Amino acid sequence: MPLTVTARPSLEDVHGRIRHTVRDCDFDTSYPDGGEALTARTLGLAVVEECPDVAVNGHVVHYDITNALLQVFKQGPPVRIEASGTIVSGATYTLRYLPGYVLGVRVTAGGVTGAFRLIPTGETPATTEVALNWTTGVMTFLASDAVTALTVVYIPRHVPGFTTNLLTIDEVVDVTTDSGNLAARAAAICCVWDDSNNNPLTIVPVGEAPGAGACAIDMNNGGNTTITVNAAGTTDSLKVTYLEFAGNPLTAGANWVDQADRTVTSNAVSPATDATFDVNGIVLPGFGQVIVGETGAAGNLQSLMVDPSGTAAANVCVWNPSRNSITFAAGDAYATAEIPLLYFSDELHGSILQEVAEGEDLSWLTSVRLHARGF
Repeated sequence: MPLTVTARPSLEDVHGRIRHTVRDCDFDTSYPDGGEALTARTLGLAVVEECPDVAVNGHVVHYDITNALLQVFKQGPPVRIEASGTIVSGATYTLRYLPGYVLGVRVTAGGVTGAFRLIPTGETPATTEVALNWTTGVMTFLASDAVTALTVVYIPRHVPGFTTNLLTIDEVVDVTTDSGNLAARAAAICCVWDDSNNNPLTIVPVGEAPGAGACAIDMNNGGNTTITVNAAGTTDSLKVTYLEFAGNPLTAGANWVDQADRTVTSNAVSPATDATFDVNGIVLPGFGQVIVGETGAAGNLQSLMVDPSGTAAANVCVWNPSRNSITFAAGDAYATAEIPLLYFSDELHGSILQEVAEGEDLSWLTSVRLHARGF
């Protein structure tokens, strides 16, 4: 059932041309993504000028005047570590919230387990790859990997800095001359796909000459984000999903730090070893689930991050947001890690309100009283 709205005319009044209306709203068992449709006319007005938020049991009911939607938000951590529970072998999995940024995918049960690499929706996953539909949250695996459970580390779409207007999905980038710029400077890179050869690209540090199947990403190349590919390869175009830099609250002031070689000490980068990780808040690596680095002999390295319950292994590292640490496998022999960083804290960006998940049962949320003003 849709939203139920009941007028309370005995509580309404008029002052000149300004009308004050009162409506009681009952939500139903399946919340739609983006909010319930609620027109000005249903509120008893031609034009709504003001409709204050209503706090109910740890939730905030907000009327989006511009889009005529009644939305529900709740307090939540900016980083979600979501365990799927058991899913049917070979079936898709849908994240509980639309993703704004993904920092790790670890398959915990099935025919193939361990860290999985994101690829764009519509592409056919190979083993240990997962195609993510950023607009629906659906994750699709190779059927023969027989995935039955997974854990995903991600930031939902409605967290400040990760909203839809800042997320560019599958932008086609022309690299016929071995490099190309994104249409907008990136604050963080979510996924890089070689659309000419149908495979994800390995990322190498800036200044290195990418080999076949690799690329180097310069996050701030004179105000542009530049991706360079192998000069002898056949790559013509890429698909890149990224968060835009301009207008992003995570890039104001010193909240964004450009990529640089960060020393890995005892197979870890942490507040104890690197001052850029010693902050009051959460440090977010800027290449999504990928960490790039070098050995002491300047050999290039790439690892996929997994959740804190995972284990560091060859080409797999563990990210712990509560400790701001990244731990590598000893055998990978990281000497440095080249990581762009974003900082997220309540002090800098305010309290974290997330829209409730699409399909969530809000039938308990009844008699929400809206006071609207307009004419």
